[in-house]
Amino acid sequence: MDKNMQALAIIISFVGLITVPFIVHFLSQKQDEENRDYAKRIEIHDKKIREAREYVDAIHNLINLNIALNSIFKEETNPEKIVQRIKYLDSLHEGKLPLISGIAAKMDSIGILNDAQLTELNRLFAWHLPKISEWVKDTETLTKEDFQQKIEKAEEFRIFLLEVNNIVIKMKRRLDTLARNIK
Repeated sequence: MDKNMQALAIIISFVGLITVPFIVHFLSQKQDEENRDYAKRIEIHDKKIREAREYVDAIHNLINLNIALNSIFKEETNPEKIVQRIKYLDSLHEGKLPLISGIAAKMDSIGILNDAQLTELNRLFAWHLPKISEWVKDTETLTKEDFQQKIEKAEEFRIFLLEVNNIVIKMKRRLDTLARNIK
């Protein structure tokens, strides 16, 4: 039996020497595949976050622009000076003031993230968007008769814009949290 046990030990050692490299190779390939899958998930996650950030940054710029636009009506009473300051504000943005339609088209970037809290904040923003759109539209086609009405509504609209700005800030914070959490 001693010879049989020795022969068996030699065979087991030989089989082990042959199979261990294959097992190690198989496991390392599996690990490499998992790493590639994880890297792909990170890449997709980062792309979704980047698109959502672009959207939130665009709406934040829109809100800040409207705050600046609104302050013109709050500070000035002379229609010529109001028009002059609006033109100056437009020139600062090279005549490319954020278009609400372009921003609204990017709203889906939030839904793609499939986050209930962020989706709810986006829904709240979307609910306010028509009022912002109306204010911007009215400003673009302002007549002299409308100036006084705009001036009177400036403070009320400023408070509204600050509330919407808080929603946007919460959206940015939520995106920061989501950026750190990779599934």
